[in-house]
Amino acid sequence: MARRGLRASRLASLAVVSLPLCLAGCGGGAPPPVFAPYTYAYLKPLRLNVANIEIVNDFAPGADDIGGQAAETPVAALRQMAHDRLVPAGAAGRAEFIIEQASVTQNGNTLSGMFRVKVDIYTSDGQRVAFAEAAVAHSGAAPEDQSDAGMRAGLYSFIQTMMRDMNVELEYQLRRSVGDWLATGPATAPPPPPVVQQALPPPSSGYHLVPSPPPTANGTD
Repeated sequence: MARRGLRASRLASLAVVSLPLCLAGCGGGAPPPVFAPYTYAYLKPLRLNVANIEIVNDFAPGADDIGGQAAETPVAALRQMAHDRLVPAGAAGRAEFIIEQASVTQNGNTLSGMFRVKVDIYTSDGQRVAFAEAAVAHSGAAPEDQSDAGMRAGLYSFIQTMMRDMNVELEYQLRRSVGDWLATGPATAPPPPPVVQQALPPPSSGYHLVPSPPPTANGTD
């Protein structure tokens, strides 16, 4: 009887000692990485001579698209670029920033991306009078770490690289194709404040978001 009591006491002591070790091992890992939202507000805005700018998402990802695994999706990055860089600076007319392609796929050890956008300029009576198109493609090595965390980190860097190229290409194509619609005089009002990720800017900024069909209950993609 005494031996049984001694054995039970030893087992209880081992359990008390091992519990903190287990808690330390199970919950003491490194915190998940934090990815800063893409922002382009540090770049000089492109002031279009229109009264408002609409952002339209016409991209529907295919079954093999992995952009949705990114910390910030390509569609979200392109929207943010439009919010930060395109500013309505006119009294009439409108512009549409259309996301036509925002795909990232993986084939073996290779990531491939294709981004394509278009800017259409319309008069106040709805006549399209000018447009510009910008497209970039990029390929690179897939992350060696194929876990969820590894893919998020790898895709974040991959999309960031593509967006740097898209920023340059968009400005070049706008100046080349719709340069007459870029306001060159002094701004009559400060540009709208940066928009947090995919949030809608206030109505006074001249923006409103047009979601891609079919619409959902909350109006997001």
